[in-house]
Amino acid sequence: MTEPLHNVLAAVLQATRAPPPAHPGPKPLLFNATYVELAGWLADQVAAEVPRAEQRTFRRLVALARPVREVGQLKKKELDELRSLRTPVDPSPALRVALLLVDEAIQCHRHASCGTPTRHAALAAAEVLGAALVEPLHRELLRLDAVTLLQRQKLTTPAAVAETLWRGMSGVKTTHWLVRLADGTHGLIARTRGRWTFLHGSREDMIASVPDALMASVVGAVHGDVPAAATQAISSVVITPPAAVTAVELSADGSTVYAWCGKRRLAWNAETGEPQSAPPKQPLATGPPPVPGLEWSKDEVMWNGVALELEKGDVTRVVRAGDRVLVAYHRGVRLASFDARGKRLSTIDGRQVGEKIQELIPLSTGLVFAFSPYPRGMVLILDPEARVVGKVRLGVRYVGGHTCFFDGGDRLALAYSHRASGNCLVPGSLSPRGRGSGRGQTNPTDTRSSQPGTATHRR
Repeated sequence: MTEPLHNVLAAVLQATRAPPPAHPGPKPLLFNATYVELAGWLADQVAAEVPRAEQRTFRRLVALARPVREVGQLKKKELDELRSLRTPVDPSPALRVALLLVDEAIQCHRHASCGTPTRHAALAAAEVLGAALVEPLHRELLRLDAVTLLQRQKLTTPAAVAETLWRGMSGVKTTHWLVRLADGTHGLIARTRGRWTFLHGSREDMIASVPDALMASVVGAVHGDVPAAATQAISSVVITPPAAVTAVELSADGSTVYAWCGKRRLAWNAETGEPQSAPPKQPLATGPPPVPGLEWSKDEVMWNGVALELEKGDVTRVVRAGDRVLVAYHRGVRLASFDARGKRLSTIDGRQVGEKIQELIPLSTGLVFAFSPYPRGMVLILDPEARVVGKVRLGVRYVGGHTCFFDGGDRLALAYSHRASGNCLVPGSLSPRGRGSGRGQTNPTDTRSSQPGTATHRR
């Protein structure tokens, strides 16, 4: 899974060994008040499991600590009572949740850093509830992410936030939240022109207020039109070319991958990695044919006479995939998807993916090839919403320098070279052998060698 998890959720996943939520998105942000609220929510989850002998103490601890949201809120009388109640011998896991809620409330009251007591409270709750805690906890973290933003920006809502339905990113930061309120209405938190705003109305009105670039994402999340991306399990075969060669052009034909290495023509079987003879007069395939109406240069992309809006230049690759146009720009570390009318549908930033992405390459199939050379070499296949659908570790300590790429539609080829040796490095044949559970799980198989070579991928 490429998305970073909140440390509370990550701790519960590690303790329960449960699978992570599907597409958790950007890491939720909480502050002192919402950490206390989260600890109180955890107490609610275990309230029915408190042993009878501890129920009175549990209820009193929660009643005193749960309302705390700001500095200096607890009075001396309340603090003294909390201290007197915090001395049970060998408490049950359920009562430990309430005791840790008290610790978090006192931290908030003193304006100290919160979070650690809530994480331990989540672990105690996991002892009681097991893996059944994971999905509700994930949804509560998403809700509190929106609550935190509202409180920090001092935005008011007509009712409490009951659920976060969707979050949208502009660049690397979350800038939009679609929330359901306790009264059944909906709201949209958005940052526009440097200002935070809260809109209130029906769900469809809020969806209509989302920018065009994020429309496909919110519609898919709310209406379920976009299926969860399944992760392909990818195997790899190492192909080792002669030493001291660097591929400058690649091609693939059927089960054979070809490479020009200076004046030499080399070929390998893409499934086994065995060398093959390369007919010297056979021209290399040039990849997908040019698309009528699609023209581009380093600084501009024209699609049916319309200039596509890009906040940066340095365009490196443009392809058409169905009714979309995919543009890699900003030296390959950003990628944008546009519809037939030239409206932006989505944007991927290499920093958003969770790896040290060096290059994003749009594919003629509509997927995105992401290459992360450092520290160990990683190839990711993404969908246009930046969700990982394929992954393989190259098994190389550090790679970089010269790379070349071939997109043949049904087969891809990547050659990359080590800066120190100048050799062509080949991670092998990447062939999907089934699909994952759709929960972000992967089953990558490391390469059997870190020797130089060429990578190919068949879908």
